[in-house]
Amino acid sequence: SATWLDASPPFLALAARLAADGPAALRGADARRANLTSAGPWPRAALVVASYALAEIGADKQISVVNELWTVCEGVLALVEPGTPAGYARILAARTALIEAGATVLAPCPHARACPLVGEDWCHFSVRLPRSRAHRQAKGASLGYEDEKFSYLVVARPSVAVRLPVGRVIRPPVVRKFEVELALCTGNGLNGAHVMSREGAP
Repeated sequence: SATWLDASPPFLALAARLAADGPAALRGADARRANLTSAGPWPRAALVVASYALAEIGADKQISVVNELWTVCEGVLALVEPGTPAGYARILAARTALIEAGATVLAPCPHARACPLVGEDWCHFSVRLPRSRAHRQAKGASLGYEDEKFSYLVVARPSVAVRLPVGRVIRPPVVRKFEVELALCTGNGLNGAHVMSREGAP
């Protein structure tokens, strides 16, 4: 079963249209008009997802919302925000609060230590999305795709069995003539790994 929470009736209606050809759990989802800062009690769930939601909430209420999401989460909680410095700052604040609440960090961090990225650097990723003709017209764009940058956090209840990686790739690989260089986040901080890309290369 699935439950959708959104303050906008048009978005709930759009979700229902998108789910019309999907699995039964989505076709029969419980769509509720709700504001995350005032709704409740929220339904408990094995998987709780809040995507691009914290940016719409006042800074003074964001952590209380994160804590409430964690309260109703029985398994895994996933937070997604725009891949901007401000979006990452919200993710980082949520990460700190959730670790203090006893959550196990699953991704993208392979550890629960302080984030090793400092200064003007921040943790974010990118996914290439296709643009429809209407999308291109709305944005005045010519390309048939868009690279959407995002920051995210996935945490779990201690009862969820997980095996964390030793490190995680946090940057696109740098491909050279004889090697591929990977930027890794590990429990010991930021590290680089070099993989030979050609047999017999020095």
